[in-house]
Order: sequence, then C-alpha cells, then structure tokens
Amino acid sequence: VFDNDVAPVMVFVITKTGATSLSNTVNYQTSDGPAPAATGGGSCSGYPIDYITTSGSVTFQPGDTTMNVNVPICGDTVVEPNENLTLTISGITNGTGNGNFGIGTIIDDDSSFSITGGAGPEGNSAPPATSNATFVITRTSTNNNTNANVDVATFPGTASGGASCATANTGTPDYITSGATFTFTSGGPTTQNFVVPVCQDTTFEADETFTAVLNNAQNGTIGTASATWTIQNDDGAPSFSINSVNCVEGNGPPPATTPCTFTVT
Repeated sequence: VFDNDVAPVMVFVITKTGATSLSNTVNYQTSDGPAPAATGGGSCSGYPIDYITTSGSVTFQPGDTTMNVNVPICGDTVVEPNENLTLTISGITNGTGNGNFGIGTIIDDDSSFSITGGAGPEGNSAPPATSNATFVITRTSTNNNTNANVDVATFPGTASGGASCATANTGTPDYITSGATFTFTSGGPTTQNFVVPVCQDTTFEADETFTAVLNNAQNGTIGTASATWTIQNDDGAPSFSINSVNCVEGNGPPPATTPCTFTVT
C-alpha cells in the first residue's frame, strides 16, 4: 500500500483450508517489522507513526474460507524507506496455524524538492538581447512512483527584475521576472531546469544577484527552498587619462592670470 493514498488501508487476508464445516475463531495482532520497520501507534498523530496498531478476532462460519483484516495506514509527506509491518494470528479454535503471519509493506510515495543556482556572464550584446540563468530543480524520492508538482518564482536581490528587457542601454532591468509550475511524472526525470532570461547590456556595473524560490509542493515537501544566481559583469570599466601641457606664465601685473587647459579623456 502507498503511504500517501487517500485514507490508505492495508488488507491482510486470513485463509482457511481443509474442513470447512466447523466454525473457527482466529485472533490477530499487528507488530512493527521486519526491518526497515514501520512504526505503529494508537492514532495517526503525525510522523513517525506509520499505521494504527490493530488487534482483534475474526469468526469463520461453516463454509467461510477467507476473512479480511484492515490495518489503517497513516499518510505523510516524509521521504523515507519502504517499511514493513507484520500481522500474526493466534488463539485459533477448532484448527491449527497459531503463529502464522503475513508481512505488509508500506511503499513510500513522497518527494522532496530542492533548487540550486549558480553564476554566469551577463553578456555584452546590445539590448534587448538576453542570456540565460539556469536553476536546477531536483526531486528526491525513494521510489519516484507518483506524479508531483512544485512552483518556482524569481525575486530581486541587487539585480532588478522586469516584464521585459530595456531597448536602450540603461542597465535595468537585469532579468525577466519569471515563474512556473514543474510537474515530475511517475518514473520520469528527477531534475528539471528553470531558465530565466538575463538582460544583456554594455553598461559597466557590479556583479548582481537574484533568487528563485520554491513553494506550493504537491505530493512532496520542500527541502532547499531558494537559490541565488549571480549575474557577472562582463563590460569593461571606464578608463580615464589626462594630458600634460606647457603653459606660458604671462607677464601681466598681479593679479592677472593666464588660463592653462588640461584635457581629461
């Protein structure tokens, strides 16, 4: 049984063989294990309780050959190993089989999402050309056996976002404000790229950063929720120079002056 099903129930089947003309009573009791062991509890109070500890008895009337025992499973969103529990029968009347048992496995179907960023050159083509900032979203899952979704959106840091890149060489915005929903399918790839356009320009500026943030995970939890991208300046810094000049002092009476002109380039 999957641990994230709606109201999951594990069904054990007790089977009677041989003579069926007599009635029989069979007691049953759950226990944790074998390893990796599920953890039983009195209620689904949250992780790490995996199932409701269950005990009782069933009565086989003449002619009955099977009886079901339902064990409630506690759903959660924690990524964990597949875990086992045991149902053991005892106290059998008019028959044998005391100590026989069945093992049930709770199959984990949860995911955890994380995101990583990085750094890259802005690009120095004329606006509104763009380059790409590529974030990587990773799904971690024990079995990768269900579909799972997660949303992602950008947020400004020292870099500013905008709906589109400027057509003039203004230096802002620095990237296109972006968001998306990523669906990870059962058995599919465990990584996907979130690509954000970065606005190129030829303006010298400091390196700048922005973040991408995960939220609203479905069938999973969020581990590393945010990551940073550094837009690396690749435009040359301005260079300044000044020339040397020879100036004639002039011979006018004080406080006369003679202009001496330097050129800053």
